[in-house]
Amino acid sequence: MKTYADTSLLFSLYATDANSPKADAWRIANPHPLPLTAFHRLELRNALNLAGFQKRLTPV
Repeated sequence: MKTYADTSLLFSLYATDANSPKADAWRIANPHPLPLTAFHRLELRNALNLAGFQKRLTPV
């Protein structure tokens, strides 16, 4: 059975936020690869852009 990640989990794995420690712990406990769909990429890009617009992330 495939496990798909919610965008909020992917965001917490990619950027540091309040949920990152829990996301990191889950990822360590579940080391198998997660499928990443085109919809995931779109949602994650939108979430990252929104966080940047809201000044919760800074561009590198």
